[in-house]
Amino acid sequence: MPRVVLVCTVLVACADVPTPASFAGPSLAVTTDGDGTHVKSATFELAFPAIGVKLPDHLYNAAGVELLGRDPGCAAASLVGVSAAPAITLDGAASATTSELLIENAGPAIVKAHVTYASAYSCPAATQLGGATDFTIFPSGRIVREDLGVQATTLALSASPSCGCATTQQNFAVSTFWAFAGTGASQVLTDGNPVTAGATQACSMYGDHGIAVSFAGGGSTSTEFQLGATSAHVLHWVAGATSLSTDTHSMTSAINLGSAGQTCAQIMQPLYDAPIEIAGTTYPFTDHDGIYRDSGVRTGAFEIRTPTRIAPGWAISVDLGATDHATITRTPDLGTTVGVPQRELGTRFLLFFPDGLVAGETITITPQ
Repeated sequence: MPRVVLVCTVLVACADVPTPASFAGPSLAVTTDGDGTHVKSATFELAFPAIGVKLPDHLYNAAGVELLGRDPGCAAASLVGVSAAPAITLDGAASATTSELLIENAGPAIVKAHVTYASAYSCPAATQLGGATDFTIFPSGRIVREDLGVQATTLALSASPSCGCATTQQNFAVSTFWAFAGTGASQVLTDGNPVTAGATQACSMYGDHGIAVSFAGGGSTSTEFQLGATSAHVLHWVAGATSLSTDTHSMTSAINLGSAGQTCAQIMQPLYDAPIEIAGTTYPFTDHDGIYRDSGVRTGAFEIRTPTRIAPGWAISVDLGATDHATITRTPDLGTTVGVPQRELGTRFLLFFPDGLVAGETITITPQ
């Protein structure tokens, strides 16, 4: 018999997340305390601070080991954030002029967090670095990040020996980055070779785990990888500039957490888009949040397929019309949780699928 999952849409209690978190299957829970906001699964925790810049300040694995790296250097890549070098870095350890965290979806299938931030600095005129970042967090350990409207300065600047934390004149760089623990790290490409500048996909590898990072890249962007106090993966919107404009910048990036014994190529697989067919309509790519978004309204039974292979830990957004629940079945039945449902907006639902999907397999959703 195919395994069945009910999608509950009427009773608000169906969306409640128990506190403390209880994980009967692949799911996420959001909790808040004096230290900040915590997004937890059975295998990791992403934390956002209560004060300062509310970008993530901790990423723990199941054993409670910190995966992020901190670098106190001037305008250095530290934790998760953006920088306007040589002046300032905004990350979860930095102070802010203003910063807000909004949890837009609180699980259990997917958590979405929206962070806004701005912090003043002098170069030598008074200006500020600000922007917004969205995080879409999946129970499988995939985190998709979209930086939006990041503005390095509110007025045009020229290189100066007195700019933020710098004491010597340097050219400008405007960057977005992920920085992981430096101790024990090696940085490699998906083929296992040492990382090179210009790559948009690379991994930080450790003895008992690995972390894959993928940048959308494109345009005039460039990347570099720094191994020292942190194992940093950095994308530059601006690099080596003698002046800094008020332009805004955006970028989509993602990470995936891997386990011992996996290669960089294996950890990277969930960050690749594969074509999916939803009710006969093909979607070649996910949206900027890493979710496949179906454009139809599905009031009758429909199937999900792929002509290739979708790695484990994927999700769709689908409009189920006015129905109050649905069943989800998989052929063949793997004997595991088929999908984790969650109300999105209006009549739309997010459905997270912990197992992969290959050609010849189908998932059937039947609104009722």
